[in-house]
Amino acid sequence: MRWREMLDTVVQALRHGLRRLAKKPRFTVVTMLILALGIGATSTLFTVVHSVLLSPLPFEEPEELVFAWETRQDGSAISPVSPLNFTEWRAAGAGFLNMAAVRQWPHNVTGGDVPERVTGAQVSSGLLSLFGVVPFVGREFTPEEEHPGADRVCLVSHGFWLRRLGGSRDLTSLRLVLNGESHAVVGVLPDGFTIPGFGPRPILTPLPLDTDDPGFWSNHNAQVFGRLEDDVPLERAGRELGAIAARLQTTYPDWNDGIEARVVSARDQIVQGSRQAIWILFGSVAFVLLIACANIASLFLARCAEAEREMAVRTALGAHRSRIIRLVLSEAVILGAAGGLLGLWLCLFGVDAIRRWAPSGMPRVAEVSVSLPVLVFVLAASVGTGLLFGLLPALRASKVNVQHMLKEGGRALGTGGMHRIQRALVVSEVAVTDALPEVFIDQRQDMDVAREFYVVAHTRLPAATLTEPMREAVRDVDPDQPVAWVQTLNSTYSAMVAQPRFTALLVAAFGFSGDFSTARGARSERRAFDGRAAVDLGCSESTSKASIFNA
Repeated sequence: MRWREMLDTVVQALRHGLRRLAKKPRFTVVTMLILALGIGATSTLFTVVHSVLLSPLPFEEPEELVFAWETRQDGSAISPVSPLNFTEWRAAGAGFLNMAAVRQWPHNVTGGDVPERVTGAQVSSGLLSLFGVVPFVGREFTPEEEHPGADRVCLVSHGFWLRRLGGSRDLTSLRLVLNGESHAVVGVLPDGFTIPGFGPRPILTPLPLDTDDPGFWSNHNAQVFGRLEDDVPLERAGRELGAIAARLQTTYPDWNDGIEARVVSARDQIVQGSRQAIWILFGSVAFVLLIACANIASLFLARCAEAEREMAVRTALGAHRSRIIRLVLSEAVILGAAGGLLGLWLCLFGVDAIRRWAPSGMPRVAEVSVSLPVLVFVLAASVGTGLLFGLLPALRASKVNVQHMLKEGGRALGTGGMHRIQRALVVSEVAVTDALPEVFIDQRQDMDVAREFYVVAHTRLPAATLTEPMREAVRDVDPDQPVAWVQTLNSTYSAMVAQPRFTALLVAAFGFSGDFSTARGARSERRAFDGRAAVDLGCSESTSKASIFNA
């Protein structure tokens, strides 16, 4: 019975709140729009936080997935892995159930109606099973297909299969001509499958592990993934892999001198470049919502001042203080709920905009979506903001001086007390607003990719030093072989070092994803990269400029 009485009281308060709000349509509409913008922006950023930082990776037992990197002895930089080291690491086990390697690889697709060039990847056997993924049609690569002399085979993405191969489930007759060589299509990847750090790839071919190939020993350009054994912590796997790397330094001193190993959890690796930025953006938008609540609280105080005589009459007729508080809070909660519904509608548009126009370095963009936790957050934000901006006006309205109000017919609340509260709200708004630019400036300084992903060298050279053979060397390097690429540029760079009078900038960037900045005089450039090396060799206007960039 008591619960029924409480429910009736709440319903009655909400009805009365709706009637009071209907009498002030302009106030109601303005307040709802302010709340909708604040809740919508905050909910959009929370959707990003939940999808990118809090949700598990979309793979089987994602907490066991790791990235394995090479490092130098000082441990200051991480870099991709050579096929030699990957083969040794996988054979040794070192606390891993399985390991797989991936490197980016371009393909010229011919033999059909329209030739095209696609950016695919070379992958080792076991990649799909490592991620707990089953091909939509067919099978994945076998270990035998990694070695010289094996049949040439490939996997295709679900979209490429539908677009280029007609969606035929009979793979026995399907073949693709890749870079001039015929490959049998042995499998179709599941719809939406992406390789962490590489994104969706239309064509996968086996990673060749040929010891007769010089690149097997010298090219450090493969990303290695691993799945930990049950009950093997990350630290232990890192120590065991480090011991194997130390042994390989002795076994292959010409190729592994000073090379160690590091293991990083997949979640940390994927979001490490964006975690701080996303949290700070979310916190900043939440502060904006607080500013909106302070503005609305000021409006509510003014509204309560107008209705002070009504509150005095209600109190004189026997209304308890709690009833006055419920009356004001009911209006605030109704406005909060209405603003939350509009905010959710705006959130849907915001999420769609993020998925369309997010920076290329932002991880897990395709997974950003409105889910049940987001709906719970919108509900909590709606009710919470209503209580936040309505509580102070409700408390002030419940303290009306009945005798003074009825005797004088004036507004006690509209004088000193309310003015002091409004001034305090204005001061807090200005303080928060003034602090936000500092937060963004500090964050902007940290937005660049981690220092271990790039090196910068400054030289001085005359314009004539950048000879035509040097330009051709830069133009002819293969961006899909980043180690060979940088070695070629280094040889070009070495020819420039001794020259005096001119400045050039060489930036070689490696890594999983992110961006890098170059400065040329007073002008700064910022470019993004994703899983590929990025090089910009820039000279002044009096010097020829050679520039290569692949994103």
